[in-house]
Amino acid sequence: GMALERANLFEKYRVKAAYDALTSLYNKGYISELLAGAFEKAASGKEKLSVAVLDIDHFKRFNDNFGHLAGDNILQLLATAMRKLSRPEDYVGRFGGEEFLIILSDTVFDRAMKYAERLRKEIEKLGNLLIKRYPGHALTISVGVATYEPDLKSWKMLVEKADEALYSAKNLGRNRVVGFYSAERKFLP
Repeated sequence: GMALERANLFEKYRVKAAYDALTSLYNKGYISELLAGAFEKAASGKEKLSVAVLDIDHFKRFNDNFGHLAGDNILQLLATAMRKLSRPEDYVGRFGGEEFLIILSDTVFDRAMKYAERLRKEIEKLGNLLIKRYPGHALTISVGVATYEPDLKSWKMLVEKADEALYSAKNLGRNRVVGFYSAERKFLP
C-alpha cells in the first residue's frame, strides 16, 4: 500500500512538473524534451516537422497599464486560443514570459504558415473583443515559423530560425507571421 501511494504521489508531481502553472500549457523544460524527440524523428526521415514561436505584441503595456493580473489574464486567453486551434498531435508550450512555442508534428512549411496565420487572426479578433476592457491596447501577436531541413543539426537551431523569423515579424510592424525557409535561406512574410 505504501509503495503504491508513493508511486501515485511521484506520478502526480512528475505530471505537475511538466506544466506551466499559469497557462496549463507545457513548460519550457518539457516542451524542449518533446521538441528534441520530434527533431530526432524528422532527422531520421520519419516525419516532417515545423515549429512556430510567438510573442504577444507590446505585452509590457498590458502589465504597466492594467496590472500583472491583467497580463496573466492575457496569457491565459492566448493559451486557450492556441489549444483550441491546435491538433491533438501538436504540442503547445510556454517558452518564456510571453513567448510560446508550438510543435507542429508532421507539418510542412506551407501548412505551418497557414496555421500560424489562422492563429494570428484569431488573436486579433479576440483583441477586438477585449478593446473595452483594455482601451488603447490591441491584443495582437507576432509569429515566426521554421521547418526542419537537414542542414539544421539540432532542435535548438530550428528554434533559433523560428526566433529569427519572429524578430523579423516584429521589425516589419508586428501582428504578422514570418517564416524562415532554410532551404532557400530566406524569410517569407
